[in-house]
Amino acid sequence: CIYRNEGTMSEDFRNNCGRLLKLEKKDNWAKYLLKLRRTLIQEKVTIVHAQTSLNAITAVLCTLFTNIRVVTTFHGFYFENAPKWKKWIVYKGSKKIAFVSDYMRQHYIQKGIWGNIDRYVVVYNGIDFNKFGDITKRSNSGNKVEMCMVGSFGLTRNQMFVCKFLERLNNQGVDFHFTFV
Repeated sequence: CIYRNEGTMSEDFRNNCGRLLKLEKKDNWAKYLLKLRRTLIQEKVTIVHAQTSLNAITAVLCTLFTNIRVVTTFHGFYFENAPKWKKWIVYKGSKKIAFVSDYMRQHYIQKGIWGNIDRYVVVYNGIDFNKFGDITKRSNSGNKVEMCMVGSFGLTRNQMFVCKFLERLNNQGVDFHFTFV
């Protein structure tokens, strides 16, 4: 796992997820973006999951001109008033955008979400890879799924849910590697 900031769940995540790499964003965003991009490529990540607009923008910028796909989850209505340039980066740069309810998905569509609305899915209370179609496939990595999630260890993000999800994948025999940024 790769992470940026410590938080209330850091120790629990560290104790349950094995190897962790802390990639700090000091004062220079450009250096951070380049370092993150190099790390994502070096770790052979194929999917980056972002839970906030800042993390989505970061993920999209870091994965430009790569085969790394970005999946963004909207958890609220905070993004509808974002500047157009932020919306453009997130909407155009995310392979899929997941909403936590159909009401939220419809709301954003009515507000003028950009792009093909078939990319916008509803995922209730967790991740269901069936909703993402072939996003987990990558021809040069065989059957192994390389996933990445951009975020922090804050209590509101419930990263233990992510650990339980990864444990479930492991118990089902899914060949995967997960990186937390």
